[in-house]
Amino acid sequence: MNPDAINFYRVHYDPPMMKVIVEAIGRGTVPERDRISLLDDQFALARAGFQRLDRVLQFCRAFVGETRYSVWSVLSDGLAQVRTLLEEASYPVGDQVVFPEPSKEICGLNRLYIELALPVYEKIGFEPTSADSNNDRLLRPIIISILGRIGHGDVISKAQTAFERHYAAMT
Repeated sequence: MNPDAINFYRVHYDPPMMKVIVEAIGRGTVPERDRISLLDDQFALARAGFQRLDRVLQFCRAFVGETRYSVWSVLSDGLAQVRTLLEEASYPVGDQVVFPEPSKEICGLNRLYIELALPVYEKIGFEPTSADSNNDRLLRPIIISILGRIGHGDVISKAQTAFERHYAAMT
């Protein structure tokens, strides 16, 4: 283990240890810095070919209910890289790139995005409030961006309304 992420190395945990870590994250006993480090390690190990992508995505499910901006920053960046990989893999070399219906892998990733981001969105909402913490102000754009990218109806509707209000005020 690399508690407090004080050392410069990646840690590849075996499945029994990952189970213990996931349970600890679920109980809320893993400090924020360690959650960041664990996520970053998992995505880095997958990129290097030392961790299966399905295990990384399963690990991400431990972060349902996560509300810290710094953790979401790593989580959203890692999942965006996975999305890019899946999108690129769906087009054989030499084919013209068109945008067909999303693949089953992209649909699965979208379900994971909803599972992770929707509880946070329901908590912090679309519009800023005077009660927002600094964390909420930083986190909201990440959550809205994720849900908007996958076409979440409420986010799309509120974004269109906000754009129309802004456009009307400019003319």
